[in-house]
Amino acid sequence: MQSSVYATNSGVSAVCYDYYAENLATGSNDGEVSIHLRNSENNQWKEEESFKAHDSRVSSLSYSYPAFSKILATGSYDRTIKLWDFKQNNWNLIAKFTESKTPIMKLQFSSPSALQLVAISSDGILRVYQASVPSEPSSWSCLHTLHVTSSQPITKNLKDNAETYTISVCPDKETSGMLGVVAGNTNSVDIITYSTSQRTSIAYQLETNSNNSISSIAWSPGCQRGYWNFAAGSRDGFVRIFKLSYSAHPEDDGFKSELVAELEHGGVVASLSWNVFGNVLTSSGDNAKANVWKPSYTGVWTCHSTYTISE
Repeated sequence: MQSSVYATNSGVSAVCYDYYAENLATGSNDGEVSIHLRNSENNQWKEEESFKAHDSRVSSLSYSYPAFSKILATGSYDRTIKLWDFKQNNWNLIAKFTESKTPIMKLQFSSPSALQLVAISSDGILRVYQASVPSEPSSWSCLHTLHVTSSQPITKNLKDNAETYTISVCPDKETSGMLGVVAGNTNSVDIITYSTSQRTSIAYQLETNSNNSISSIAWSPGCQRGYWNFAAGSRDGFVRIFKLSYSAHPEDDGFKSELVAELEHGGVVASLSWNVFGNVLTSSGDNAKANVWKPSYTGVWTCHSTYTISE
């Protein structure tokens, strides 16, 4: 199994697979984006194209769902978001968003039900963009704007002062317009809902009760279970998995959550990723390790395997 891809001379700053894991996009500190294709016969990766996407570090990448052509979104410390469409064997710039006054920290296409892009910048402002005509994705508008930092409670007595600005969109087609947001130095996650006719609002605040701030989050597919697995990684080196579901009780603000696992990753948890069924979680961090977590038939989560950067 090939474990590394040569991508850039200036250091990789962002990575993203497409929906089928056949394309791998990498961003670099000098603003370059490289596209790699996987050979299904020998599982080797080959660089297809490399181009200058931004004037500064590429902070985030996201591929659109297959239903909406082959679009790659890139966010950067140069405060811009760009959309690239793959046509006639070339990546072409089709849209550019310049509303942000601070660096773009994280962006992600929303669920498969609509061609929407969600992004958060380092000033805590969340923006939702939508294509005017999904079949011709060159015209976009900013659908919603929300200053998340101002609405989050100030978390006291945390053991660190590091700030995180990240999002994780609910991937279910049936429940579009839901995402988790972390903005600033906090140990809570804002569950935000929105629609084309309704403004963005914080529907629920998921408290991790960690003494350290959150460093990463991931919302799993629901797969008709009646709940989602929601993972939050912290700077204390632990991954916490919550069972998140709708609540019929008004005092629960429409949602309820239950801590089902507290897993020791071993270092600051920089990234979390679910499989398509929402029952396998991968965590990676600054300890140069990736852990794969699975639940037993009784619901007990354990580490199934560990990979190091040298493998």
